[in-house]
Amino acid sequence: MLSADVQAYTGRHDWLVFAYFDAYSESAVNMFALTSTWVTVVMAVCRYIVVCRPLHARAYISLRRTRLALVVAFFLSTLVIKIMHVADIVESLQQRGVSSRWDRAGVDGDRHHKTTALVNC
Repeated sequence: MLSADVQAYTGRHDWLVFAYFDAYSESAVNMFALTSTWVTVVMAVCRYIVVCRPLHARAYISLRRTRLALVVAFFLSTLVIKIMHVADIVESLQQRGVSSRWDRAGVDGDRHHKTTALVNC
């Protein structure tokens, strides 16, 4: 169901932008919050190495490794949030009575089998 803001723009093409915003805004906020947490962890680890291992810090820390750690943190955060977003969509569909792919495939039971069935579809 679209929000009232989207319904106010039904006569214009702007409603499509609001529809995407409604669908992905929560996930985007969560992704950036999770990314900022992991960026803080990367900074803390770098500072720990500099303080506790000052003679070896140059060997462990470089601009390239720091950039790589930040990119990995961003992509892992994106992946985690995407998985959570898909799980929320599946749960929402189940609450509406729409059967999921694993229900049609006859998969029941624990969460591991359901997640595996979702990923393999």
